[in-house]
Amino acid sequence: MMEHRRSGGWRWALVAVLFLVGCSSHHGAHRAELQWLLDRVELEDLLNRYVNAVDELDRAMLAEVFTPDAVLEVTFADPKVERVLQQGFDAIFESMHASLSERQEYGVPWHFVTSPRIEIEANRAKVTAYMHNQPANAGGTYEVDAVRAEDGWRIAKLHVDMIY
Repeated sequence: MMEHRRSGGWRWALVAVLFLVGCSSHHGAHRAELQWLLDRVELEDLLNRYVNAVDELDRAMLAEVFTPDAVLEVTFADPKVERVLQQGFDAIFESMHASLSERQEYGVPWHFVTSPRIEIEANRAKVTAYMHNQPANAGGTYEVDAVRAEDGWRIAKLHVDMIY
């Protein structure tokens, strides 16, 4: 089984380019564009790590994805289903564990995200993407408010809108 790694070779290549461009002060605009690209790749990776962590119900991986005081909100298309609202990583994980640990009825627990739209402003970002859970035949959108932490981007708030 492959070991989970947060940053691959692409990250170091981009860091090297950022360093080289940053050494020249007249390349400030290029440096900003490269930083935006690096942030965008890291934010897409954040979303993918979240999906993998949920599918594996991996507490350690989820702890790397959320801020300690994160908020999770899940709304459903069916008005008879009450929304989920959890605050703090421990509450979020317990809620996920309670609702997802008995997923054998769905078969293999995997879902995917696609078409991320990313807006970055300094140390905050908004990521919106479509999601689909194949075995459960359910889907909707993820709306992520992310913050830049010392060790990379983290989810501060996640709103899941289950459309079907």
